Amino acid sequence: MALHDLEPTEKPCQMVIKAQFEIPKSWTKARKAAAAADIIYPGKPDIDNIAKIVLDSFNGVVFADDAQVYDLKVFKRYAVEPCLVTTVTW
Repeated sequence: MALHDLEPTEKPCQMVIKAQFEIPKSWTKARKAAAAADIIYPGKPDIDNIAKIVLDSFNGVVFADDAQVYDLKVFKRYAVEPCLVTTVTW
Protein backbone atom coordinates (compact mmCIF):
# COMPACT_ATOMS: atom_id res chain seq x y z
CA MET A 1 0.00 0.00 0.00
CA ALA A 2 2.81 2.40 0.90
CA LEU A 3 4.52 1.58 -2.40
CA HIS A 4 1.45 2.92 -4.21
CA ASP A 5 0.93 5.78 -1.75
CA LEU A 6 -2.39 4.29 -0.54
CA GLU A 7 -3.89 4.53 2.91
CA PRO A 8 -5.60 1.54 4.56
CA THR A 9 -9.15 1.27 3.24
CA GLU A 10 -12.21 1.82 5.42
CA LYS A 11 -14.46 -0.05 2.95
CA PRO A 12 -15.83 -3.60 3.40
CA CYS A 13 -13.40 -6.15 1.93
CA GLN A 14 -13.33 -9.58 0.38
CA MET A 15 -10.19 -11.63 0.83
CA VAL A 16 -8.66 -14.78 -0.66
CA ILE A 17 -5.64 -16.44 0.97
CA LYS A 18 -3.75 -19.21 -0.82
CA ALA A 19 -1.04 -20.91 1.23
CA GLN A 20 1.25 -23.31 -0.64
CA PHE A 21 3.55 -25.58 1.33
CA GLU A 22 6.64 -27.47 0.22
CA ILE A 23 6.22 -31.19 -0.37
CA PRO A 24 8.46 -32.97 2.19
CA LYS A 25 11.58 -34.41 0.59
CA SER A 26 11.40 -37.47 2.85
CA TRP A 27 8.12 -38.66 1.33
CA THR A 28 7.90 -41.55 -1.12
CA LYS A 29 7.49 -40.82 -4.84
CA ALA A 30 3.87 -41.96 -4.66
CA ARG A 31 3.05 -39.67 -1.77
CA LYS A 32 4.83 -36.74 -3.45
CA ALA A 33 2.82 -37.36 -6.63
CA ALA A 34 -0.43 -37.44 -4.62
CA ALA A 35 0.46 -34.14 -2.96
CA ALA A 36 1.32 -32.54 -6.32
CA ALA A 37 -2.00 -33.77 -7.77
CA ASP A 38 -3.99 -32.24 -4.87
CA ILE A 39 -5.06 -35.66 -3.61
CA ILE A 40 -3.59 -35.02 -0.17
CA TYR A 41 -3.40 -31.68 1.62
CA PRO A 42 -1.30 -30.24 4.46
CA GLY A 43 -2.63 -30.94 7.93
CA LYS A 44 -0.73 -28.31 9.88
CA PRO A 45 -0.93 -25.39 10.31
CA ASP A 46 -4.67 -25.22 10.84
CA ILE A 47 -6.46 -23.14 8.23
CA ASP A 48 -7.91 -20.78 10.86
CA ASN A 49 -4.41 -20.02 12.13
CA ILE A 50 -3.29 -19.12 8.60
CA ALA A 51 -6.25 -16.75 8.27
CA LYS A 52 -5.60 -15.18 11.69
CA ILE A 53 -1.93 -14.46 10.93
CA VAL A 54 -2.71 -12.86 7.56
CA LEU A 55 -5.68 -10.84 8.84
CA ASP A 56 -3.70 -9.55 11.82
CA SER A 57 -0.76 -8.67 9.54
CA PHE A 58 -3.00 -6.63 7.23
CA ASN A 59 -4.60 -4.65 10.09
CA GLY A 60 -3.72 -0.99 9.67
CA VAL A 61 -1.80 -1.71 6.46
CA VAL A 62 -4.34 -2.84 3.85
CA PHE A 63 -7.53 -2.23 5.80
CA ALA A 64 -8.19 -0.24 8.96
CA ASP A 65 -9.47 -3.29 10.86
CA ASP A 66 -9.96 -6.96 9.97
CA ALA A 67 -13.61 -6.63 11.05
CA GLN A 68 -14.13 -5.05 7.60
CA VAL A 69 -13.57 -8.44 5.93
CA TYR A 70 -17.02 -9.82 5.16
CA ASP A 71 -16.00 -12.66 2.80
CA LEU A 72 -12.93 -14.83 3.38
CA LYS A 73 -11.70 -17.86 1.46
CA VAL A 74 -8.59 -19.73 2.58
CA PHE A 75 -6.89 -22.52 0.63
CA LYS A 76 -3.89 -24.61 1.58
CA ARG A 77 -2.10 -27.11 -0.58
CA TYR A 78 1.25 -28.61 -1.42
CA ALA A 79 3.23 -27.13 -4.31
CA VAL A 80 6.67 -27.21 -5.89
CA GLU A 81 7.18 -23.57 -4.93
CA PRO A 82 5.93 -22.69 -1.44
CA CYS A 83 4.36 -19.25 -1.17
CA LEU A 84 1.54 -17.22 0.32
CA VAL A 85 -0.70 -15.34 -2.10
CA THR A 86 -3.36 -12.94 -0.86
CA THR A 87 -5.95 -10.95 -2.76
CA VAL A 88 -8.03 -8.21 -1.16
CA THR A 89 -10.82 -6.46 -3.04
CA TRP A 90 -13.13 -3.65 -1.99
